[in-house]
Amino acid sequence: MPTGYRNECAKIDTIIDEVSSDPYSITKYYLGWPYNRWNSFFSYQPFNEFNTINIPILFVQGKYDYSSPIESVVFIQDNYANKQYKYMYYNMGHIPDNDKGIESILNDISIWIDM
Repeated sequence: MPTGYRNECAKIDTIIDEVSSDPYSITKYYLGWPYNRWNSFFSYQPFNEFNTINIPILFVQGKYDYSSPIESVVFIQDNYANKQYKYMYYNMGHIPDNDKGIESILNDISIWIDM
């Protein structure tokens, strides 16, 4: 994880308090976005959406993705074992490091689609 990102994550509780103190502000910003945008995420819990999904879903996840941590997908896998979900974990961050990695993932996705 890049140092700057790690430092910002360490301040998350303070940032949440600051945004919550003026949740509809369009003049105060954090990481380039106004507080009202950040506030809109606080009450949304995407995990609950999976209760209503009854179609196959493929999760493609980098094991070292700091933007979308692997724990979020593992949580879904652990709590929705009865769903038609497929999980593919790759030794990468948010995106593959090279064209060979992209081709490998696209091939795996193609195989999943053809199933």
